[in-house]
Amino acid sequence: MLPALFHLIRKPKFESYMLLILSPEQHLTYVHTYPGLGGRIYTEVGQKATPILPCSVSFESRTQLGNLAVPLPEDQSLEDIIELLKECCRKAREISLGHSEDNALLSNKAKLQQVLGLCEQTLRQGFSLLKERETIPDATAKFYTVDLVRVSKPEQGTIMDLHMKSISVKMKNVAHS
Repeated sequence: MLPALFHLIRKPKFESYMLLILSPEQHLTYVHTYPGLGGRIYTEVGQKATPILPCSVSFESRTQLGNLAVPLPEDQSLEDIIELLKECCRKAREISLGHSEDNALLSNKAKLQQVLGLCEQTLRQGFSLLKERETIPDATAKFYTVDLVRVSKPEQGTIMDLHMKSISVKMKNVAHS
């Protein structure tokens, strides 16, 4: 009886990965990759004027990947960076589609762990690609701080869904968590 009650009380936890890009002015851009139906990877990109996320998002782990110099090479903007990251995510989605067909015999939990690993790998590779394109910054350069975060949330899907469902939700400051 007690385990049945615990199951009713315990909230589900959906894990995913985010690349948090914080500007020197404390503006937050995030690239969120998360497992979807059938072992596919989905991507959400968002920008906020302040570094906040819904409080229902828990940080399971946080790794600082490094800094990106501002200005970026060849007159690139943050939107160019996001487009490069989106392209990495599109390629990862194609890979995940192939994996989901190849791994039909794996358990759902094993598939989920495999897709989560691919989400992490995608964001790490995207950051590495950006670092390769970076030029040597001058003395006046400012830097974007880039962190890789493993998050969990009460519902599957995008971070924006959580925010839209509860406008009055307490917000979590990601600059200092």
